[in-house]
Amino acid sequence: MKSKNASVNFAGWKTIDHVHWNGFNQRMKILRSKALGGLLVLALGLLFVTSCKHKASLAGDWTYNGQACQIVQNGNNLTFTNERGDKSNGYFKDDAHVIATDWEGGLVGTLANNGNRINWHNSTMWIRKK
Repeated sequence: MKSKNASVNFAGWKTIDHVHWNGFNQRMKILRSKALGGLLVLALGLLFVTSCKHKASLAGDWTYNGQACQIVQNGNNLTFTNERGDKSNGYFKDDAHVIATDWEGGLVGTLANNGNRINWHNSTMWIRKK
């Protein structure tokens, strides 16, 4: 009588019997689930680090053609006040761009000069007041 855990030789290849194969499959399922769980934790960690990335500090007084402007910053959220006193909510699009959501359907500004200048996409420019 053959042992139920014995290997069978088929045409020179060793094969694993059903009992061993099922145990192997079970161990592989566990390893796969642990690996996928680890990847999920890694992905969430990277997402958190990316979202918490330090943004430039833009808060303070700015000028446009010598006239006073202002930016108030709370984390990623910005409030822009232009030379006429008009306000717009806004945010950082990425490390190099801001969006003034209430102006011109979402006016984009590109940060320049180490964050001391904003080149707005409507061809205007704000300069940080010293």
